[in-house]
Amino acid sequence: MEEIRFEYDCDISTMHFHDELEILYVLSGRAGVIIEDGNYLLKLEDFTVFNPFEKHEIYREVGGHTLSAFISLRVLLQCDLGRISCCSALQQEKKIELNLLRVKLATVYKCWIGKEKARKITIISSIYNVLAILKRSFEISPYSEEKTEIHSSNRMRQVVLYIHQHYTEDISLQAVAKETYMSTSHLSRKFEKMMGMHFSQYVRKLRLQKAAELLRSTDKSVIEIAEECGFSNSNTMTVNFKKMYGDIPSVYRYQQADEKNWDINEKNESANYIRLLKYARGEEELLYLNKQMLPPIIVKTDVCGRQDKCFTLRQNMSIDCGYAKEYFVENHGEILKKSVREIGFRYAFIQGILDDNMNIYHENLDGTMWFNYTYLDAVLDAICSTGALPWMEIGRTPEKLLKQKLMIFNDGYIQLPADLQKWERLVEEVLTHLIFRYGRENVVNWRFSLFPILYSSYGIFSIKEYLEYYCCTWNVIRKILPEVKIISGAFDSGYLILDGKEMLVTFIEYCKKHQCMPDEIGLQIFSVDYSRLERKEIENRILKRTQGGLKEPVPPSSDEDCLRHHIEFVKQVLEENQMDHLPLSLVYWSSTMWDQDLGNDTCYKSAFIVKSCLENIGSVVCVNSNIMIDRQDERENFSNPFYGDLGNCNYMGIPKASYYAYYMLSRLMPTLLAQGNGYAVTSSEDRKDIRILLYNYGHYDLEMHLNKVLPREEQLTIDRYCGFQDPGVQSFQLYLKNLEEGDYDEEIYIINREHGSRYDIWRKIGAPQVLNKMQADYLIRASEPGYHYEKLRINKERETLISVALDVHEVRLICLAKR
Repeated sequence: MEEIRFEYDCDISTMHFHDELEILYVLSGRAGVIIEDGNYLLKLEDFTVFNPFEKHEIYREVGGHTLSAFISLRVLLQCDLGRISCCSALQQEKKIELNLLRVKLATVYKCWIGKEKARKITIISSIYNVLAILKRSFEISPYSEEKTEIHSSNRMRQVVLYIHQHYTEDISLQAVAKETYMSTSHLSRKFEKMMGMHFSQYVRKLRLQKAAELLRSTDKSVIEIAEECGFSNSNTMTVNFKKMYGDIPSVYRYQQADEKNWDINEKNESANYIRLLKYARGEEELLYLNKQMLPPIIVKTDVCGRQDKCFTLRQNMSIDCGYAKEYFVENHGEILKKSVREIGFRYAFIQGILDDNMNIYHENLDGTMWFNYTYLDAVLDAICSTGALPWMEIGRTPEKLLKQKLMIFNDGYIQLPADLQKWERLVEEVLTHLIFRYGRENVVNWRFSLFPILYSSYGIFSIKEYLEYYCCTWNVIRKILPEVKIISGAFDSGYLILDGKEMLVTFIEYCKKHQCMPDEIGLQIFSVDYSRLERKEIENRILKRTQGGLKEPVPPSSDEDCLRHHIEFVKQVLEENQMDHLPLSLVYWSSTMWDQDLGNDTCYKSAFIVKSCLENIGSVVCVNSNIMIDRQDERENFSNPFYGDLGNCNYMGIPKASYYAYYMLSRLMPTLLAQGNGYAVTSSEDRKDIRILLYNYGHYDLEMHLNKVLPREEQLTIDRYCGFQDPGVQSFQLYLKNLEEGDYDEEIYIINREHGSRYDIWRKIGAPQVLNKMQADYLIRASEPGYHYEKLRINKERETLISVALDVHEVRLICLAKR
């Protein structure tokens, strides 16, 4: 092909140059390179780029092999490619771009030796892709506006470029001198000094080199080649060709045909071409690097430096098991066991333990109370069997304790009890039973939340009514279990910001006065904007969600740091009221309040979870995760496996990308070394185990965001990622220093659209509306997080550079463990 050619073991051990761009790749052994500015050594799988007209020498060690790709000057001029500085041995900070070049070079070479009919199109496409990468990441000086100035204003290089552009014509020294505004004698002296030969010798040698290329790569006749390369006739070319190459053109072509076949077949194995071709397999995985690249994030970390304690999931994270009534679904217990075992959740949060579905509270005809703990015991037995500690919300009112039966939500009443004396008795009996059944020494380690105060924002009950209920319930718990942690009913931070801080201030003042201060303040923080809808409309949409509501209850916030800003607001209110020592717990939180948001199933959710947890390390003492599993009762309305619910697993128990986000967070070490936008670097106390968590977050695109339930067929086919921003690919350069010298195991876990996102794999297999067993098993096998392993050697300099690039919504965990 005219655009590109490959040469095997092209090691000319004399200073030379050519008009093509050369990419020299080391297949085996080592190769030394000498250029005008210095010299360097290329090792196995290293490569370097020689610019057109850049003088260089190449030396291979015995047994070493190289492959050179030559890209024509015509193509370079079309791309307006400037001077390139690219050497894999010297630019480890650009590891991502260098790997992408390997992939593209391997793709070109694989097609070049292949037999596909459309290979030329693929080759040309890949060549331009290679040049685009070089221009974007390795160009150090562009062309000048004049064509004849390819790399600098050096006049002799203008001369050489002119010769290479016009060698097929009747070119003369006088004509070139006139074209470049030099005298003939001056040009002759300068040319011979620079090139080591006379002008006419150089032109003849260039024509013969081009003739040899055409003989090797085309079926054109000798007469046609002579004319194309600028010779007056074929006899003149033949005579000069034999002097330079030792054979006449026809014999040379025959020998080169045999050599070419041998190169492709015989040499393939001995020269280890597989060291290059293996990169062709990674082309699809690196396609995202062709997208817009954000400025790299550079992190320099002294492993033996800072020693801040890190937020760790195993000590501070709870899994939301949903409503107690849902626990009797067949796969609920198995999913909880899996979650606690793999992620290490310390607590299991459970709601609705006192509503009528749990069948605890009963009254005889004479009004005497009696209690049944069969269902409650079954739920708590299952939780305790996993090793997790129960976190119980004392809420939901039995029907018999209500005056009016209003405000049913998820089959339970969210009104406060009308008879607080009976309510006190109910709570006291339940706690006493728990101590009797599970032992005080165990129950004191559990957590107890009170019913959320946030419902007063909807007008369901007044603040005064709630405070009476709260104080009554707090006193019962404290009397029965003085040591246990009591978390306040959850405040909705969005309404606190919208309505003002009065509700929280009133609550604090009341607790001070009545000596019923909670151990922690519970928060509900959905990253939404309440100001964009009327409150009554929000309430109606929330209550209709169990009736197949078709609209999003509250729009997302445009603030991608909403969670952090809301926590800061609450902390400020506490500080103003001399209660800044009071810890915060995230009881309910997510990127959306909507349990039919189709983005909940995508790997966007994993990036949101990691970003939110890392950014708020130390700001809260406990985080309750997303709901463990999609609600079973929605299957009739949305029978496809992924309908947008908030669960970490779909209703079949198949983990989503959000599940693996918690898994990666749980793998972090207890010592925080560095943290910033997009990353956290942690280590073990002995610094022999380094864990790095990276993410690339893209927020909701409010103009494209889907805010209505789509028809079933559209849910199966629509691209759910259109509703999110795509800022581009984020690269990271992580410099770690003061590592202990020695051998390390490097493991990388990946969540993106190719790995760890079962929604995306489900789409790839055709988005079946109902999964049969074979499809479900395949989905589980095919969508585990990506995994990569390497051995890493830390030398006496005790430092290393890790370069990675993340597509939007991607999360990566990098683990370095010393052997």
